[in-house]
Amino acid sequence: MPTVLRVRNLRFFFYANEHDPPHVHVTIGKAGTYPHAKVLLETLEVRSVQGFSRADMTKILEIIETFQEPLLDAWEVFFGEEE
Repeated sequence: MPTVLRVRNLRFFFYANEHDPPHVHVTIGKAGTYPHAKVLLETLEVRSVQGFSRADMTKILEIIETFQEPLLDAWEVFFGEEE
């Protein structure tokens, strides 16, 4: 499960057995720990949130929006969808 971005204490990562649509998981610390969120990369739609506040999610979405293109590129490279 590659970490594709670290910002402050947040870790943005994929699980190795992911599926479309492209999305990223966010946590503090190791994968599978609490709190956790899942966000679709193309639409910035929050699919699940556990333990992050509304203010945390606002910051997380801002970070994902800022790094949206590199995160999508990382998805494509990791999952072999490169053109």
